[in-house]
Amino acid sequence: VIPGGEKWEDVCHLSSLFLNDNRLTGSLPGELLLGLSSSLTELDVGNNALTGTISSYIGKMTKLERLDAQSNRFQGSLPQEMNRMYPDVQLNLTNNL
Repeated sequence: VIPGGEKWEDVCHLSSLFLNDNRLTGSLPGELLLGLSSSLTELDVGNNALTGTISSYIGKMTKLERLDAQSNRFQGSLPQEMNRMYPDVQLNLTNNL
């Protein structure tokens, strides 16, 4: 499980975060995305067991260049905020529900 809450404010200067292939469960916390929104260029949460929907906070990640969320259990529609990413962000959302 990826913890939510204010803890992510302490890592707000990360440029890359690789959490792939870790058997993570639960949802991808919006607080994580919001806390990293000003610095993160690369986020890889692929090949886990994450569930729920992708948070609309993804649209606040203005420096994001690559998002890999493949092979999880995300479901539902993509947030409208992701429209601003196309075509500048490399997205891999394959093999979800």
